[in-house]
Amino acid sequence: MSIHARSEDANFFYYVMDFYPMTLRNVINDETNADVLLDYARQLCDALAYVHGDGIVHRDIKPENVLVDPDARRLVLADFGIAHFKDSSLTNRGDLLVNRNYLAPEQMVRNNALDIGKPADIFALGLVITEMFTKQNARGRRHALVRDRYPFLADLDPIIEQMLLQDEAQRFRIDTVRGMLRVTLQRLDSTIEEISDDLRPNEASADSSSGEVEWILGRAARDVLSAKHVFERVADGELDRFNLNYHCEVAYRVSTELFNTCAQAVVYASCKAKFDYEAAGRWDENDDALVLSAAKPGLQRELETILADFPLPQSSRWNGLPRRSAHLFRFCKDYHCEELLTSIRESVYGEGNGSLRANLISAPILWITGWMRAYLDTDYLEFDKTVREDIGFERHLSVLWDKTLPLDSAREAVGVDLLTEPLNADRVASTLQALEAKWDVSVGELVDGEYSVMFRSRNTYRCFHDEALDLAEPGSVFEADVLNLLRPEAEFDDLVALTWDRDFDVAVTLGKILGTPTR
Repeated sequence: MSIHARSEDANFFYYVMDFYPMTLRNVINDETNADVLLDYARQLCDALAYVHGDGIVHRDIKPENVLVDPDARRLVLADFGIAHFKDSSLTNRGDLLVNRNYLAPEQMVRNNALDIGKPADIFALGLVITEMFTKQNARGRRHALVRDRYPFLADLDPIIEQMLLQDEAQRFRIDTVRGMLRVTLQRLDSTIEEISDDLRPNEASADSSSGEVEWILGRAARDVLSAKHVFERVADGELDRFNLNYHCEVAYRVSTELFNTCAQAVVYASCKAKFDYEAAGRWDENDDALVLSAAKPGLQRELETILADFPLPQSSRWNGLPRRSAHLFRFCKDYHCEELLTSIRESVYGEGNGSLRANLISAPILWITGWMRAYLDTDYLEFDKTVREDIGFERHLSVLWDKTLPLDSAREAVGVDLLTEPLNADRVASTLQALEAKWDVSVGELVDGEYSVMFRSRNTYRCFHDEALDLAEPGSVFEADVLNLLRPEAEFDDLVALTWDRDFDVAVTLGKILGTPTR
């Protein structure tokens, strides 16, 4: 920050500096452009490196102390009112430092102000960077990570994880953070450029300007990286959180190899399910006759013709699927084989809802991702993270340019959010707003349908505790629910932390306590 003029009188120093109209707190919830947020993170790291290089510990890093010029997209670290300067003894041991939402663990210890060093700034910076991307304060267990909102930035999370270690001696120094961030961003830019080149059409669509093509490529490259993360790393139980129509204005298709692999997996899964169904039932000579009927050779040839239409490379992990499918089919009853053939044809050749073509060709990126996971997850092999990474997901996708409609506002509205909105989202939001309006608490959403709730004083928690129990009849089911809600997860210094489930603790129990709608 430039100082344009200075003066002093008997009581004050005066400075004329650049004007920054906002703080990071003013813009943190509205700024969603990943490139802008990454640049803000880089600027913050540069600022803290400069400060630490001069032997200064800021000790109060928070969004309110980061000044922002939103037009120039420039920010500066400010408010060194409780900073510790080299060789300074102005701080008293018992000084209360920093906004509690950004406290490092060592800052929660009473009478420890003189021992707060640079690692505390690293911890706070990690919280601020996470909040820029997730829009949530990253306190408590299972807080939202960068990859939960920007999957293509998943490589930022290991860096931030090291910044947020409980043991201050194990946290990265700022020069390490800054260096790793630069390397990560360089690698990201290189990967995005490679994917963009692979997705670039040989000839631009007649309906698309060069500017539109570049915009689509920029979005598509990041979306492919995001989908790669979801495909490879997201647990099965978390897939339902994602909006399968995300960025649906851009249409994609899978490669022939991957389409064929999914087709073979569908055939195998169908044959295996029918075989297992028959094996679990009663069996007699009439059933043997149905397996060995005169119609079976013709039915077998029909299946093998279908299998031949979807060849797999010799090197494919799934290369044995056609043989396994044919073997299972051979031992099914003839009328079940006829049913199988009808179902399989609809799946692999059809174009209606539920068909492979509808789900893997001319579809949104996460729609394809979700269905690929579903198709390939059979008992033929263990479909674990290693197998998914080996597929090389990003190499098997291309933009379907004639089906891509970048200016389709209806599609854009449907696909704007990466994550689906919970069914009770409005009710939960109004209940939590009522809690924050009445009580001195901070609330952070976790990644698994829970909320971290922190009462900023034990006295506030005790008042809430007593008021909630007064509303419950002794011995009632509601009293048991309230007692479960009131159970602290952690207590430190003057803070009390709890973790509440969204669908019951917040939507039902807390709603009853606060008198907000519970249905």
